[in-house]
Amino acid sequence: MKQAKLLTTQERKRLAAVIDSKRHATRNHTAVALSFYAGLRACEIAALRIGDVFDETGEVRDTIHLRAAQTKGNEAATVLVNKRLSQQLRKYEPPLVWRRPRSKDTGLWKRRTLGRDIRTNYV
Repeated sequence: MKQAKLLTTQERKRLAAVIDSKRHATRNHTAVALSFYAGLRACEIAALRIGDVFDETGEVRDTIHLRAAQTKGNEAATVLVNKRLSQQLRKYEPPLVWRRPRSKDTGLWKRRTLGRDIRTNYV
């Protein structure tokens, strides 16, 4: 299997600067953190539900359990949430509280204008 390309420090800083210049910086930093620190693919990030990442009290879970339908290989997986990822997920959490209450099965990512889950090409 081909090894994924690692970003240099300069490339990471440039990526962060581009994300910071856009409208949904916190959301986008969170999606990138899920890719970098948890190794999730775009389709897995887009398929995440609130209950996959946050517990009933709104705290970030220690692990993310992916159902078979959420993964590329159609096999369930468990992903550990490290300190950096947990911090970024906590930054993203407040927007979930600002809007009307949602079910734990609601998608973690919503399209603001339509209120629908985002698709893989948005991630």
